[in-house]
Amino acid sequence: MSGCAVNPATVQPDDLTIEQVRTRMAPHQQRLDELLRRYPVKRGALLQALWLVQEEFGWVPRTGIKWAAEVSAVSAVHAYGVVEFYTMYKQVPTGRHLIQVCQTMCCYLQGSEPLIEHLEKTLGIHAGETTADGVFTLVRVECLALCGTGPGVMIDDEAIGPEEYEQLPEGFHPTPAILDRWIARLRTQAAATPKPTKTDALGAIVL
Repeated sequence: MSGCAVNPATVQPDDLTIEQVRTRMAPHQQRLDELLRRYPVKRGALLQALWLVQEEFGWVPRTGIKWAAEVSAVSAVHAYGVVEFYTMYKQVPTGRHLIQVCQTMCCYLQGSEPLIEHLEKTLGIHAGETTADGVFTLVRVECLALCGTGPGVMIDDEAIGPEEYEQLPEGFHPTPAILDRWIARLRTQAAATPKPTKTDALGAIVL
């Protein structure tokens, strides 16, 4: 995940072993087997294996990368390189909602920097940081494949503003007002369903 101000090496859980990751990922074995059958060689499933880790943990700890490398029959170094390359993988824990803003030239020329500045002011953080309540993390990324409707902005896995497309048939471009509506809605949802924060060594919620 590019644009993060936190060094991934500083947030790795010391007590998370590969055996614990295998235990945590065991319920995903059927999905993993289905993925492996799609490819003539196991390494073809590496991206999806890493995604399974992120689904389970909410991010991709380095021990999880080792597990993905193991099941995909590639070296850990190769798997680390893949995680470093693709911004869709979270290398550090993030807030409940991840806001990504593209900073590449196409989106920069369409106004990504003013949007980032607006979000920083609205959220009270800098890009690469997480709000004190743990609800939002804001990051700069290299490309979201939203060049035609840039500047590209995504919250979690959703491009911002799909409900506005019908109102703007000639094209859609994110605006501060649209982002403010999303943030307000997600803050309300977060307040209604507080996220448990106490977890065990495996990252499982402790009730």
